[in-house]
Amino acid sequence: MEKPEKMRETFEDRLKVFDEFKIAKSKILSPEDFAEVVIRDKKTKELRRRKIILKSGWRKIKLFFGISSEIIEVRREKDGDKIIYICKARVYTQSGITSEAVGICSSDEPGKSSMNEYILSSIAQTRAINKAIADLVGVDFEEDEFADYETREYETEEIGKQKLDEKKKIESSKPVAADKNLIVSQIFEMIKEISENIPRYEIFSKIKKHFGLDEKQQFKITDLDTKQLTELVDFLNSMRKEKTEEVIF
Repeated sequence: MEKPEKMRETFEDRLKVFDEFKIAKSKILSPEDFAEVVIRDKKTKELRRRKIILKSGWRKIKLFFGISSEIIEVRREKDGDKIIYICKARVYTQSGITSEAVGICSSDEPGKSSMNEYILSSIAQTRAINKAIADLVGVDFEEDEFADYETREYETEEIGKQKLDEKKKIESSKPVAADKNLIVSQIFEMIKEISENIPRYEIFSKIKKHFGLDEKQQFKITDLDTKQLTELVDFLNSMRKEKTEEVIF
């Protein structure tokens, strides 16, 4: 007697999800989450327009319904020069409704011949998850309709990633310059403090001697690299310490 009740609850839960999706679709998704495509009907062979939900939209749906996902399997196959990634994913709600789907991505698809394999694998995983979510909420999901837009999205992400990497490389040099300026400022402050007890010419004379430079050789602190500047800070600290000990004595 308990089993039919459980089945009834599952059926009602699914109906509830479908109804909620119809409402949520118009509330949580924005125009940017859709794209209009022209497809050929598989039965009639006629061309027709269709509005599809893009990756950003599926993310919102997943978040809104509290859907969790997991990748069950990712398999790589090779057919001549063609590389194929096959992924099986499972999604489930907190109420226990589950759905599984398979996503496939091949290097011979339009725009994907030069893609890195990790992107092909990512697309297969995304397709599998999105198809499973679509099955769960009762929406048709045709992989062919998404192929072109997926390629654009991943190419955009890849370009964005490359730009970000370039930006990081540029910015990675900035902290060094900032650190160097900071150290130089610190050194001048230390020299100013030490010069209260030792003449500046004597300080610079000791610095030159420390770096093995000739007494008459021109010397600029700003010409030192970060490692040498750090070494100079330690040397000036030792000078300051010696002077302090002399005063105490």
